Amino acid sequence: MRSRQLSGPFFAVFIASIISVSAPASAADKVGTYTDWGVDEYEFFGLTKNEVEKKFKGKLCFHAGFERVHFQSGSGLNYLGPTFCLHFKDGKVASVQGIFEGCRDNFYRPLLTSKEAALKYAIAGLSESKDGRAMWKLGEAKKILAALKPAQ
Repeated sequence: MRSRQLSGPFFAVFIASIISVSAPASAADKVGTYTDWGVDEYEFFGLTKNEVEKKFKGKLCFHAGFERVHFQSGSGLNYLGPTFCLHFKDGKVASVQGIFEGCRDNFYRPLLTSKEAALKYAIAGLSESKDGRAMWKLGEAKKILAALKPAQ
């Protein structure tokens, strides 16, 4: 009998919540690995606050002057789950850091300071997935990276 496989953002939230719940209260913040949350860091680069709001309306909530962004659905378990810290320069997103905000611990992705670096991070993470949606996102990210390189 084949076991049923969970994939995508729900599996990531489930696993991270298990890790968070089982971690000791004094545990320090940790380095997180790539997990497909449905939105990737590269999608924010170069956008103004208005553009971020329009692009992710109905999907993300914006706090602290758009510097902290999380999914509207939330976990409902007293933690936010996937969150993005956006940093603006000249009115546009110039760097992004993904953070999984758990009950007791936060898991930090690297601070990404360019769209190219964010694309490479997403491509490396998505390359490890066998999920159909993730494979589609992988192809899209590779196309964006290829188009970005000649423009630089």
